[in-house]
Amino acid sequence: MKHFNLIIFFILWTSGSHAKLCLNQSEIKETLMEFQHDLLDLIPQNMPLPSLVYRDLDLDVSGYTDFNDAKNISIHLLGHKCKNKFFKDEIRLLLCHELGHIVGGEPFMFFRGVTSGIAVSAEGQADYYATSICLPHILGKEDNSSFAMIAKNNAELSLLCPQEDVQKRGLCARIAEASLQFAIYNHQAIQESANETIPPKDPGVLPDLSKHDSNVVESTLLRAYPSPLCRLDTLIAGFNKQSRPSCWFK
Repeated sequence: MKHFNLIIFFILWTSGSHAKLCLNQSEIKETLMEFQHDLLDLIPQNMPLPSLVYRDLDLDVSGYTDFNDAKNISIHLLGHKCKNKFFKDEIRLLLCHELGHIVGGEPFMFFRGVTSGIAVSAEGQADYYATSICLPHILGKEDNSSFAMIAKNNAELSLLCPQEDVQKRGLCARIAEASLQFAIYNHQAIQESANETIPPKDPGVLPDLSKHDSNVVESTLLRAYPSPLCRLDTLIAGFNKQSRPSCWFK
């Protein structure tokens, strides 16, 4: 039987950030506990469950996966602030992305840690896994009918989510909205840190459900992040079981 390992640090730091509180401590803890239970279905039986670590820092929400070795993997969630809509579904998507590095499959990048040669799914593939398998599994168990009404009255969501079944259309709209906010959040993060790198990072076009990244890569991006708009394309393609976008996959 697999055992849970959930570590939560409620360490409050102060900062000059004007970002709003995304979730309170109890909501974040509840989200992590729910995700830990979902891991039982999402992680193959022959793999150990990754630890979930949360540090309640006075920072914008972020996450990463720590590959210490093949038997000691942990998913880390940091912070509780955000500058746009980044609530429970978006945090679930972030956690699903991090899980995608562990079980998302090819194409791989290879992390050389304590144990060399650990296969880690590329950033684009982690996004693809998040909406093709992980997030539908989590949200598909909930009532999505209210999101179906939103899709019906929104031109962009109506095109993306034409399903006749109310629950399926609602699930599609809910994942599309979370994907959009996730991509916008990443765009803002790159924009704010652009001058901290040499050369400065370019976040590209602000993600929008009506736009697509038309760039075509010469080779698959393995270690680099795709543009935020390309990531949105990937998240939508994942849910629809479409081909991986050529803006990162060759």
